[in-house]
Amino acid sequence: MPRDRSDNPVSLHVSGFKENTRPSDLAALFEPHGRIDDIYIPKDYYTGHPRGFAYI
Repeated sequence: MPRDRSDNPVSLHVSGFKENTRPSDLAALFEPHGRIDDIYIPKDYYTGHPRGFAYI
């Protein structure tokens, strides 16, 4: 019997995407691979621009 992966949550570091990438864009790419609880794209403290990576 296959294991239920929801018992083993993970956080994935993703980088290399464009500055205008939205969380919904990343969700569309990664949802086929499993349930997503949250997508966090850190922003630069001074400029407010995305720092170029995300956690899914």
